[in-house]
This record gives sequence, structure tokens and C-alpha cells, in this order.
Amino acid sequence: MWSLRRRASGDVQRLLTIELDARSRAVQVRGLANRPPLAEESKILDRWAQARGIMLL
Repeated sequence: MWSLRRRASGDVQRLLTIELDARSRAVQVRGLANRPPLAEESKILDRWAQARGIMLL
């Protein structure tokens, strides 16, 4: 499990919770109140996953 956070203006904002399986694949990604990622969050998630070799399902 990972928590993707963004730091802006000195504040840390929690964006998403990411569940990875044993093969480094993101099997579940959720935001606040179990909602799916917003468009802006998805862009950040894509960059984060690519930098770490994680496959988004």
C-alpha cells in the first residue's frame, strides 16, 4: 500500500491510496471517501508509476 501525497506551499495534501500486488502492478487506486482518481490526480499517478516501473491496471 502506498499513499501518494503532494506538497504545495508548505502543506502536504494526501491524494490517493494505491494498492500494489506482488508483481508491482497497481490493482486498486482510490481517493478520499473511496472515490476514483480525479483527472489531475491520474496525471500525477501516471508520472509516479512510470518513474518506478509500476504498471497501472
